[in-house]
Amino acid sequence: MRRLTVVVIVVLVAALSAVGLAAATGPAVLGRWSSIFSRLPVVGGWFAPPAVAAAPVTVLILDGSFSPSKLTVRPGTAVRWVSRSQIQHTTTSFDGLWDSPSISRNQSFTFTFVKPGTYRYLCRQHLLQGMIATVTVK
Repeated sequence: MRRLTVVVIVVLVAALSAVGLAAATGPAVLGRWSSIFSRLPVVGGWFAPPAVAAAPVTVLILDGSFSPSKLTVRPGTAVRWVSRSQIQHTTTSFDGLWDSPSISRNQSFTFTFVKPGTYRYLCRQHLLQGMIATVTVK
């Protein structure tokens, strides 16, 4: 309880200082304070910034490849695979994290990446043809 009280007091003092500095020197100072607030420990979710859902990122499934074959996204980003192929494909992670059903032309499959890491995936029907790609989350 004592630690929580100290954290609350520090945050309040910093917030009041930020408001006073912003009023005196403009919005640039407030930007520096918001980056400090983002590093404070979260206590029961009180100081957590609101979750902002990133727009889904689209990967096209083509005849024999994923486009792009290498993708980097932030945690919380949904990746949507959309088939533009004449034949069916899957998107299946090497580590078993996700495994889509067969996806026909103009159908899609979506998976949201939560944890940072490098995720390799493949098409189950076309692994031997080298249909492999990577999503990096950082």
